[in-house]
Amino acid sequence: MATPCRPRRRILAAVAAVGTAVVAAGCGSAPAAPGIRTLQTGVLSVCLYPGFAPFSERDHDGAFVGWDVAYLTEFAAKEKLRVRPVEVTKFDGIWLAPANDTCDIAASGISDDSDRRAETGTGATWSAHYYNVLRAFVVRSADDRSVSGVEDLRNRTVIVTANSTADADLRNRLLRSGITTTTIRGTSNEEDAARQVRDATPGGEPFAYGGGLGSLQLLVKRLGGLSVVWPHCNMRADGSQVEEPFSFVVRGRSTGLADALNAFIAKPGTTYPGASAVDAACAPLPPS
Repeated sequence: MATPCRPRRRILAAVAAVGTAVVAAGCGSAPAAPGIRTLQTGVLSVCLYPGFAPFSERDHDGAFVGWDVAYLTEFAAKEKLRVRPVEVTKFDGIWLAPANDTCDIAASGISDDSDRRAETGTGATWSAHYYNVLRAFVVRSADDRSVSGVEDLRNRTVIVTANSTADADLRNRLLRSGITTTTIRGTSNEEDAARQVRDATPGGEPFAYGGGLGSLQLLVKRLGGLSVVWPHCNMRADGSQVEEPFSFVVRGRSTGLADALNAFIAKPGTTYPGASAVDAACAPLPPS
């Protein structure tokens, strides 16, 4: 979906960091840097999912904003490219979009794991890591002392974004704990899921919504009546608890783009708006 070439700005704050999001950059700019070839000359098409604030969402005017949007907008400006957001209605599979020529880069808080890398095959390249996130849950404020581990989710209904890392983390923990009485419901809208938890009757369901720490802290601030509980590392199927890095997925045929983006990640003009949520207790990921 094309966005008019006019900047819009909005301040987002979470995890004690503030980021300015811009939906378009490089209006009337010179041609892109030599060596970079994108789907459309002078344009960086970015696939974005609108349901993962503060990484990507739409503001009241319908423009895309968020930490990933601001970061890639700065990168695009550096490379003399104009950002063209391409909305993806479901997060599940967004990492496949660049290989299918839907966009040059897929963003929106995409966790980098071996299964997703295998799915993308040779049609796309995963960028260097630019952020680390912790998993957590939101519950009603009255329940904020009732969750300190997966055992506290027994016999409860929990919402997660379908096929997200939060989904996999929860299922892995339940399986390894032998818990079979937790009901998992999928969603494609974080704010709606958090609102369902907040508005449930006391002791009722759904009991919790699971997501990334930064996203959940923003939802608590926006909606009220909720608390963040049990920040923790991501659990893999083998039971290991690891840091969860985010990467961008770059279309393989967008020549020179992956190298330029990795150079920007290594030395950006400004720090990523969300800073980092690294837990030193998490074991590092093995080299990919």
